[in-house]
Amino acid sequence: MTERFFPFERRSHTRFTVPAARVEIVPVGAQTIPSPQATLVDLSIGGLSFACAAPIELGASFRFTLYLPDHEPMHLLGKVKWRGRGPKTAGYVYGVEFARYGTAPGENPLEYEKALLALESSILEPKAE
Repeated sequence: MTERFFPFERRSHTRFTVPAARVEIVPVGAQTIPSPQATLVDLSIGGLSFACAAPIELGASFRFTLYLPDHEPMHLLGKVKWRGRGPKTAGYVYGVEFARYGTAPGENPLEYEKALLALESSILEPKAE
């Protein structure tokens, strides 16, 4: 896990932007950040990226609350895997890998995976006319 500079691509899932979506982050464990103000950059089934001026350790775990239009808030666990400097952001952009989906403790709910897949399809696939 290292600092990166854009453009650099290692994502295994297609990232997409969701207009009017936002994210709140809450540290899990010993990580603390004073009033973390995060701005959602993009999203995928496997993770997200966000911009934040606060310094965040690589490998830190967080609970991410996603507020998506026409959907109940989703509470997902994830870990910061990389950080980089974006051309249009103050501070850093952080890349997050979500915990796996399943029913065991520490896993994200399976219904969130299905909801994100449906959202991805609606945004990335052109609508038939």
